[in-house]
Amino acid sequence: MPPNESVEDMEVDQSAATIVDAVPVVVEGTLHLMKRPGLTDFIDLGTALPIDGLHWSDRQGVVLVVSQGRVWKITDATGTKVELTGSTALLQGAQVTFAGDATRMVMANGGNMVHTDYSTLTTLADADAPNTVSHVAAVDQYLLANDVGTGTVQFSAINDLTNWAALDFFSAESNPDDCVAMKQAFREIIALGRESVEFWVNDGTTPFTRIPGSAQPFGTSAPYSLALAGKLWMWLDHNRRFATMNGREVVNVSTPYDRVIQRYVSVDDA
Repeated sequence: MPPNESVEDMEVDQSAATIVDAVPVVVEGTLHLMKRPGLTDFIDLGTALPIDGLHWSDRQGVVLVVSQGRVWKITDATGTKVELTGSTALLQGAQVTFAGDATRMVMANGGNMVHTDYSTLTTLADADAPNTVSHVAAVDQYLLANDVGTGTVQFSAINDLTNWAALDFFSAESNPDDCVAMKQAFREIIALGRESVEFWVNDGTTPFTRIPGSAQPFGTSAPYSLALAGKLWMWLDHNRRFATMNGREVVNVSTPYDRVIQRYVSVDDA
């Protein structure tokens, strides 16, 4: 099915077009649309404000949810929630990224990183750790964090996300550019700047090395658009076009809504 704008009708039969919240079900060769009852509230955090971060921890079997700088864990399918207390370093109203190890989770949204053992919140206090972090990632027992306003990505000591050294970092080399978004998949790190992208890997020695030939002129105007779709990275590039991967090559994806997206105002333009 092609992409559809949220205000556009979707055709559901041969005689009419409308927006229907329904599940298509085939019964004895005939297609039926089974209407869904609609959405209901799962839980109320009591902040009367949007959610800034939501993360499922498979190892712990809990959901972490952040709203207005406060953090809760949801422990079961009925919505039992417990607010985690301690650090108040998370910024209010800023999107949160998550990364961690088997027993702890780190959260970042533009200021100091905050980590939790799922019971309490603690500000990451190492003086050598970056203190303006928007994106965190974990790979090969290292925690990585971008330093907002620079092209630098710092990394922790191996298997100790609270231990940092000032000289443990890598930075954009092919095209000096602020690192505004970063994630990992398949044991590789993707680092997005405003006008460029680079891919890094743990070489076992340095420990992180830029993959030769991976630097390309596709940055981003929307740092939180970076997402893994199946086995491919996708993001909204610095020209407000969707970018994806063709092997190691970054390519643009053309859609009927390129003109609509071009009209959006980015944070940099505001």
